[in-house]
Parts: sequence; C-alpha cells; structure tokens
Amino acid sequence: MGKDNLYTLLPQIVSIFFGTLTLLLVPRMLEPVAYSQIVFWNVILSFLMLSDLGLSNVYSRKLPALLRTSKFEEAEELQSTTAVFAIAGSFIFALVASGLFYTKFESVSVAFLIFLAAMGSTCSDLASGFFISNKDYKKFCFLSVTSSLFRLSVIPAVYFYGLHAWFIVMVVIYLGVSVYFFRNFYISIHRFRMELVRRYVLEGFFLLAITLLWSQIFSLPRLSASVFYPDGVLARYGLLTAVFSIISGMTIAYFVPVTREIYAMYGDNASHAVEYVFNLLHKIQPLSVAVFIMAFFAAPLLNLLFPKYGIDPLFFRVMCLSIFFLPLLCSIGSLYVAATRGKLYLIIILISLTCTGMLFFLSNGEDILPAIALPLCTFIFSSLMVLFLPSVVEIGKRHKNSSYVFLMKNTSIALLGLILLLADYHFKFL
Repeated sequence: MGKDNLYTLLPQIVSIFFGTLTLLLVPRMLEPVAYSQIVFWNVILSFLMLSDLGLSNVYSRKLPALLRTSKFEEAEELQSTTAVFAIAGSFIFALVASGLFYTKFESVSVAFLIFLAAMGSTCSDLASGFFISNKDYKKFCFLSVTSSLFRLSVIPAVYFYGLHAWFIVMVVIYLGVSVYFFRNFYISIHRFRMELVRRYVLEGFFLLAITLLWSQIFSLPRLSASVFYPDGVLARYGLLTAVFSIISGMTIAYFVPVTREIYAMYGDNASHAVEYVFNLLHKIQPLSVAVFIMAFFAAPLLNLLFPKYGIDPLFFRVMCLSIFFLPLLCSIGSLYVAATRGKLYLIIILISLTCTGMLFFLSNGEDILPAIALPLCTFIFSSLMVLFLPSVVEIGKRHKNSSYVFLMKNTSIALLGLILLLADYHFKFL
C-alpha cells in the first residue's frame, strides 16, 4: 500500500475506532426519545450533498486533469465557483433543515444549532474533497484524524450537560474545520463563474444522483422511520444503523481510498483495472465472512449494552447479511462510472430503491423493525442480481472466470447465512 493510500485509510480506521467508543457510551447516557434527536439530525445532514447540485463531484473529476495540463487559472476558478456555490446552497439547505427539526421537536435552540452545523459541515466536506483532489493527503489525514479525536469530547459533554451538549460540541467542531478550510484554500467570490455552473450542472446532478443514492442505501427506511414512526422506534433504528455503519465500514474501508485510483487505472488500462478490482474483492472476502460471523453471534450483546432500546437481535443479523455485498456494490460501481456506464449503474440503483420503497410500505406488520429489514435485504439481493450480470458482460469480458468465481463464492456464503437466519427465526436457537 502506498503512502497516499495509507493517509486516506488511516482516517477511516481512526474514525471507526473513535466512533465505536462514542457509540458505546452516548446512547447509554440518553433516553431513547432524546437520542432520536441525534438520529434525526444525522438523517437531515445526510442529504446535505444536495446543496451544491453535484458541483463538488465535478470538481473532484475535473481538477486532476486541469492541474496535469497546467491550467492553474481554470483550476482556481473552478475551485472558487464550487466553494461559493456549495456554501450558498448550504445556506438554503440549512434554513430548510432547521425548519424540519423545529417542526418535529419544537426546539428553537437545537434548530439554530443544526443551521450552523449544516453550514459548517459543507465546509468540512469541501475541505476533505479539495485536499484529496489536490492530492494533499497528509493534510486530509490530519484534518480527519483531528476531527475524530475532538468528537470524543461529546462523551464527557453529554455525561455532564446532557443532550444539548452533543449538538454544541458538533457545531464547534464543524466551525473549527471551516476555519481550517479557509486558511488552506483561497476562495474568492470574484472568481465565481456562473458559466461553469451552467456547463457542469447536468454532469454534476448525474454524479450527485449516484453518490446520493449510494449513500442513502440504508437511510431510506431510516428516513421513513423518522417521518412515520414514534421517536422511540426512530432511536432504535438509528442506533442499529450506527452500529451497522461501523461494522460495514470495516469491510469497505480499503475500497474508499482506491476509488480514484480505479478511475485513473481504468483510463490507462481497462483490463488491468477490472483485474485489480476483482483481486481486491477476493482478498476482502474472508474479512466479510469473519465480520458477519462476529456480528451474528454478538447480536444479543446489543441488548446488554443498550437495555433501554429493546433491540431485536434478528433484525441486526438481517442487516449484517448485506456485508457480503457492500464491497461488491462499492467496487463494481466505481468500474461502471470509470467505464462511462454511470447511467446504467444509476438505473440499477433506482430499480432497487423502488423495490425497497414498495416493500417497505407493503410490510405493515405489527413488528415494525422486521418490516424495515425486509426491503433492506431485498435492495442488496436485487442489486446483486441486476448489477452483476451487466458488469460481467460489459465490463469484465476478459475476466469472466474471476468474476464468476467471486460471484459463486460470495452468493453461496450469503445463502448459507440466509439459511442460518431463517433457522434462527423459526427455532430461536440463538
């Protein structure tokens, strides 16, 4: 692994470690109704990327080429245009977000804090994206690790001062990152070019759709729970999602820093890029199996760690079944985008999300959480079936053997996990 990949992988490892510590303690200090406000806060901010209409995604793709061809003035204009447009859009988003929060929880103070958080979070996202696009991985690593470290301060803050302290600490961190962003990047409103927005808005919106839908794989039911279900159920599902995010992050952590490497590799040698991706998938497969087994047998511990939330271990096990497919979706999606087949990838995700939404609203049983878990699994399985066939035919023509071997192994292992889940559901032996 190169030093650049290490600088991008290290922040994810640190984030997972510190995030685990925070998750183990903060929900235990709060009542479920109070914790539901944190969940709703995270749900709202997960849609913050809508505020720039995908222009930051275009920046990440265009900047390396501009720097490589020494078009520094165009690069500065694109940088200022992206930042100004994103910050202006985040102001509008922040108004809407704070209004939604006030409507649900009727807290003026927290609504104001979420307004500040949305603005600060935009600068945080811009800083991370700009550092990576400019290949300043060392500063990206410093920013990410420092932010994760300061997030630990929410533990004593919540212990001594309660829920509002969590919001205040997060806003302070975002504002601190904003200062660091403006100290490292020259952003001038005079270099804002509306013609660049008009030129790239369609491409940006397309890339945004892919990024947003991918990032919201597990947020559609969480968002629905935040709208339709009581605060206690929202807190329970939010807690499970947070635990699952940490566990799934272990299996896809390596793919995130190499995504841009896959793009560049595909442009130079498409066959080599496909080979590289499937080699990674084969290597990560034992880790996925180990993580699933660990999560499967550790599921009952959730009720011991979080006794207030009444977590169903079976529901968590169903969520963990998707661990086998997350690396696949993440890596093959990068190949689709690199191969300029992003539209097909977007259609695949839309079909899967449509199935998820339909099943979610049709599954109105008495036990709400399994009703949310069913479409979650359906999304993963439908994505696998629809996504993998075109990828083998259109992208991996020269590597069918490698593709089919991975598909057969991964699906076989997942089916064994599914059989184990069904047996547990009927016989309750675990």
